[in-house]
Amino acid sequence: MSLTPEAKQTLLAQITALDELPIERIVGILGGADPKEFSPLYRHCQPIELTPSGLQEARAMVDKMGLTLKRYRELTTTGRALAANQIGIEKAITVFLSPEGEIVPYLNPEITWTSPEQNVYWEMCISGSPLGVDVARPESVKVRFQDLEGNQHEELLEGFDARRMQHEIEHLGGKVCYNTDGTVFTTLGYRLNSAEYMNQKLRSK
Repeated sequence: MSLTPEAKQTLLAQITALDELPIERIVGILGGADPKEFSPLYRHCQPIELTPSGLQEARAMVDKMGLTLKRYRELTTTGRALAANQIGIEKAITVFLSPEGEIVPYLNPEITWTSPEQNVYWEMCISGSPLGVDVARPESVKVRFQDLEGNQHEELLEGFDARRMQHEIEHLGGKVCYNTDGTVFTTLGYRLNSAEYMNQKLRSK
């Protein structure tokens, strides 16, 4: 398979990031083995306790996740969100990287509503790069979560923000975007360079 120079550069950057950072990698499981034995990516994350000590622990976790996500973005120019178990922390936290470069944490996020309308997007995953696959998801969702002070919030997310939240909450439930049983069967995503991936549009299903 011949890669364009741009796609090759993207692939090499992703490999460098996975080697440098403490990111759990998606693994292919053969012979009927339980993927939960191999990686926290396939285990349910535990909720954050909304106590002073629990929230203090969550702040430290968010700091580590934020540093990892920002560094991944520096190396690859991709990466917009991270779930805690992607760096081996089995707690229900996800962080988003805002357009302004700020880390936005969500503790114990859960989707409370999904729209009947769906769209399709070529998804890649920090833990699975350079694998990618088309995934259909609801266009809009409502999500309930807590902030780092323990306050509860509910947000309506649409478009790419809704997709990103669904992707990350799947991680917290022990699933990955390629499938749900720990095996990997998909096409390779590195036919795309990073600019093409980041600039793609949501497609109607």
